[in-house]
Amino acid sequence: MKITVKQYNEKVQERKTLKNLIYEADSNNDWSMVELLKVSLQILEDEFFALVDAVCVKYWIGYRTYYQEVHKIGKTYFCSGEKMTKRNGYRSIEEIEEITDKMKESMIADSHYY
Repeated sequence: MKITVKQYNEKVQERKTLKNLIYEADSNNDWSMVELLKVSLQILEDEFFALVDAVCVKYWIGYRTYYQEVHKIGKTYFCSGEKMTKRNGYRSIEEIEEITDKMKESMIADSHYY
């Protein structure tokens, strides 16, 4: 699916707004509104975010290595809606074929230090 960074950022903002509204409705015990908002969020996820190109990447933050599936628009990577740049703390971003169990285990093993 061909999209622009501007369109992607608008949809990310829409997703954040829906999640905040779900939280508010949940704290106010408005269960019917929670269900409607969850359906809207699922539609947004299925019709937009599922169609955006996703790739697996390896990157560093500080001295820790992370492996994650992120969205790619053009040559730009986005992790949870945030542009992955050195300025944002992401270093040595590399595309990988897949995230293996060994990679997941190394991240878990490394997490006890922090």
